[in-house]
Formats: sequence, structure tokens, C-alpha cells
Amino acid sequence: MLMFAVIIVVSGALIVGALWGLYGQLPNWLEGNLLALAGGALMISVVFELLQPAVIDSGVIIAGTFTLLGALVFSGVDYLIDEKLNAEGGTGLLAAITLDGVPENLALGVSLLSGNVMQVAALAGSILLSNLPEAAGGAKEMRKNGNSNKKVLMLWIGAAILLSLAAILGKVF
Repeated sequence: MLMFAVIIVVSGALIVGALWGLYGQLPNWLEGNLLALAGGALMISVVFELLQPAVIDSGVIIAGTFTLLGALVFSGVDYLIDEKLNAEGGTGLLAAITLDGVPENLALGVSLLSGNVMQVAALAGSILLSNLPEAAGGAKEMRKNGNSNKKVLMLWIGAAILLSLAAILGKVF
């Protein structure tokens, strides 16, 4: 039951963020500060909840190699989306959130196995904090690019479903 509650809250943040981007209005400085807070919380969570245990279990070389490999894959795909496919209007952000969200949510599912409530709460909270402003910004850009609110919302709901499935797969497998 905890698994579904955590997944609904974390993935639901994408939908709430998209609604915020489509219908809400916050000053740019506040949105920027929320995004900075979310990014910092996510980085701290990644270091303490994912990298530190990986270094302890596998060593610095293996953990560092796979971290660098993940960064290279993310950067390469992000480059392809932005430069080669000319993704505009929030589509690139949606793809980036999905690309980094799948491993995040797989890790969230795996952390649910540990039974460590504090670890799960820290990772889930940081993912939630990052999903809200990212989805808001992406949805706002998608709407500016001429997409209907319904289409934009459906895309973000689809991303939330995909990331929920990733968390379930992380827990089950």
C-alpha cells in the first residue's frame, strides 16, 4: 500500500505541475527559486540515497563509471532532442523529464524494498519537488507553442503513468 501511495504522490506531481503551468500564475522569481530548491534537494538525495550506498556496495570505480555513463547518455539524448530534432515548446523538457524520471523512479521502487521509510521519504520528496516546477515550465512552454491545454495535459498524464510503471518495475524486479 505504501508503494502505491508514494508512486501516486510522486507521479501525481507531474500532473499537478502541468495544471499549475497551464492555469496557474506565479512570479518568475518564485518559480526560479522553487526550481533551484528542487534541483538542490534532488542532488542531495541522489548523493546520500543512491551514490553513497553504491560506492559502499560496489566501490568508487564502478559507481563512478556508471554515474558518468548515465550522465553521458542523458546529455547525448538531450543534445539530440534539442539540436537535431529541434524540439521546442516544452517537448524537450518533457523528454528530459521522462529520460531522467525513469531511472529516478526505478531507484524509488528499489528504495521501497529496503523498508527504510526515511530513505523513501527523502527520495520521494526530492523527486516530487523537482517534478512540480519542471512540469509547470514544460506545460507552459507547450501551451505557448500552440498546443491545446487538453493535449498538453494528456502528454503529462502519459509521462506520469510511464514513471509510475518504472517505480513499480523497480519494486517488483
